[in-house]
Amino acid sequence: MPESPPAPPTFFANIATIHVNVDEVSIEFRRVMPPHGEIWKTSQSGKEVPAWTDDTLYEIPPIAKVVLSFLGAKVLRDNLVRLMPSFEDMRKQGV
Repeated sequence: MPESPPAPPTFFANIATIHVNVDEVSIEFRRVMPPHGEIWKTSQSGKEVPAWTDDTLYEIPPIAKVVLSFLGAKVLRDNLVRLMPSFEDMRKQGV
C-alpha cells in the first residue's frame, strides 16, 4: 500500500500583509500574540492598550509567506468576496 503524502504545514496567523505587483501577489502571515507580561507592561498595568504601528508590526517576523500568481490571487479574491458575507451571517447567528 503506498504511503500517503505528508500533510502540508498549518500556521495560525492573525495578521496578513500583502504586496502586489503585475506578476504576483506576496502574502506574509504573522501571529501577534505578545506574552502576558509584555502586555501588562506596555498597557501600564492594564490601564491603556497601545495602538499597533507599522513599525511594531513589521518587527515581528512572518511565520509563513505565500506567493501567488496574479491569476491565483484573483481566484482567491473572488472566493473570499463570495464566501465571507455568508460566513459573517453565520457567525452573527451563532452557527
